[in-house]
Amino acid sequence: MRQGTRNKVQGTRHKAQGTRCKNQETRTKKRIQKIKVAKIINPVSLKMRRTSSEDRDFQELVRLLDKDLLDRYGALQDYYSRFNSIKNLPTVVMAYYKGQPVGCGCFKQFDEGSVEIKRMYVSPVQRGKGIGATILAELEKWAAELKVGT
Repeated sequence: MRQGTRNKVQGTRHKAQGTRCKNQETRTKKRIQKIKVAKIINPVSLKMRRTSSEDRDFQELVRLLDKDLLDRYGALQDYYSRFNSIKNLPTVVMAYYKGQPVGCGCFKQFDEGSVEIKRMYVSPVQRGKGIGATILAELEKWAAELKVGT
């Protein structure tokens, strides 16, 4: 009798897990649909500007990036923050949408054959619109022009 009860309970559990999996799949599909219909910013309306770490807009976005990372990772971020100095970076790319800074990134030479992408950030309200990819493409183009990492 106990064995039969256990099988019924296990069968119910498996059905519940199957429902949970189905619900998870549905939520995932809905998220993917939202991403697909997210308004991608027209690259023409997104203005890219090359600058340096002295740029005030860059410094403000890095401040927001640091706050975001601290909120996400807490004390662990304190350890990594020492590697994120923005002094003397001549290869910064800023993205502007409707005249407002919405994203940034930069690179520095890592070794003879590569560069390291640093301080990539897109403001939360503008995420999912292709801005990060556009910034990264501009950074790659600039590195190639300077023959850094090639």
